[in-house]
Amino acid sequence: MGLIKKFSDTKINFKLTVGFFVIAFLCILIIGLVAYFKGKSSLREESFNRLTAVREMKAAQIEDYFSDISNQIITFSEDHTIVDAMEAFTLGFDSIEAHIAHSLEELAAAEARLNLYYEDEYLSRLNVNTIISEHVADH
Repeated sequence: MGLIKKFSDTKINFKLTVGFFVIAFLCILIIGLVAYFKGKSSLREESFNRLTAVREMKAAQIEDYFSDISNQIITFSEDHTIVDAMEAFTLGFDSIEAHIAHSLEELAAAEARLNLYYEDEYLSRLNVNTIISEHVADH
């Protein structure tokens, strides 16, 4: 109660100054809050627009990639050299067992050499660049 009585006893000049200060402060506060929320909304909308543009661009790139691959497949399927090579590979794959007669011991030795290559050469270089170490026994 004492503060109100003290304020009522002050001069009109001080009361007007305080009143204008309070009104100006409230106006600045309201304008600042409106600007903040409008800016926040605008930034969010702009971010979503950019993400949408990136998504559409990536989708177009993927569609172009698959279109290129599809065109290459069509081109290769019509090329006589590729068709002849595929027929020869199929024939060779189907007849490989007749041309190569290996005993079980030779196959086991070849598999052991292959595992040794994977363990010593391939996986040792691969594990340097990966987080999880791979081992031949895992595969």
